[in-house]
Amino acid sequence: MKYKSIEYADHGNYGILKLNIPDKLNAMSPQMLLDLRHFFEQTFPTHIRFLIISGNGKCFGAGGDLKAMYSMDRQSAAEISHQTHKIFALIRKIPIPVVASIHGFALGGGFELALACDLIFAMPDVWFSLPELKYNMLPGGGGTVRLPQAIGYKQAFWNILTSSKITAQEALQKGIIQHIYETANPQEETISLLNAITKDIEHEAIAALKKVLISTQPYNPMAYKLEAEKFSYLLDKYAKKNIQKFMNK
Repeated sequence: MKYKSIEYADHGNYGILKLNIPDKLNAMSPQMLLDLRHFFEQTFPTHIRFLIISGNGKCFGAGGDLKAMYSMDRQSAAEISHQTHKIFALIRKIPIPVVASIHGFALGGGFELALACDLIFAMPDVWFSLPELKYNMLPGGGGTVRLPQAIGYKQAFWNILTSSKITAQEALQKGIIQHIYETANPQEETISLLNAITKDIEHEAIAALKKVLISTQPYNPMAYKLEAEKFSYLLDKYAKKNIQKFMNK
């Protein structure tokens, strides 16, 4: 299938999915969400042992498409948030390790996509952030749910409240990421590391591990529903003014 905002390549025993709107820093547009839904809904062939998600251009992903968000009313904003939750949740059902490979930065929706993956690997100079509160709105792609699950309530509250940047080293210490690249070629390093780890493990055993571990994670649909409600309300009432100021710069 041909996509407009992402590209995928099957390399035999692994696949590489790239966010592909480099001129917009891979902003999480409605088109990208549609492409990701179609991609994640597919049945993966059994020869694929792991999936790498990365971004083309200077970064992994620069968050939501502000121009698209500015044009949304409250109802459409809530719907896009609900759809993002459902799309990112599909990653849980893919029976192989899904690794987010980060360079540059991952903020907003890009960070939320990475948090939805099974593992995150990052270049040493990477930074992460959920900066939405600077615009007087909340993350809308599961960030207010997944970040506290990863690092705890207090630290997540602080990071979102202050829109602070989390460096790769800090992210490793907090358990957000699992590996900092040691070479200048993150793709080759990811492939080499995952091949070495998974080559002697049966596909069914990895699928079973992922299914059991995910079953231990709390999943509260009301939390995602509340995030969508508050995201859309704050976007409509407060954030559009700040988005307009940003776009006018």
